[in-house]
Amino acid sequence: METILRRFPVVEFDLEAARIHAGLWAQLAAVGKRVGAHDLMIAATAMALDFQVATADARDFPQIPNLRLQLWRMS
Repeated sequence: METILRRFPVVEFDLEAARIHAGLWAQLAAVGKRVGAHDLMIAATAMALDFQVATADARDFPQIPNLRLQLWRMS
C-alpha cells in the first residue's frame, strides 16, 4: 500500500467536492438513478480537481453527468 501511496497523490474531499457531490446526488435522484456513495465521492472529487476517472466500473460511473471517464476493459 505504501508503494501505491508514494506513486499517486492523495487528495482531500473538500468543500468544493462536497458541493459538487450534493449537486450530482440531486441530479441523479431527480431522474431515479442511484450511484454508490463512495463512487459519487470519487467522481465529485475528480470533477472538483478537473481530473478524469479511470475505472473498470461500467455500471455506476457512466451514469454521472459531465464526469470525464476512462473505462478500462478487464480481460
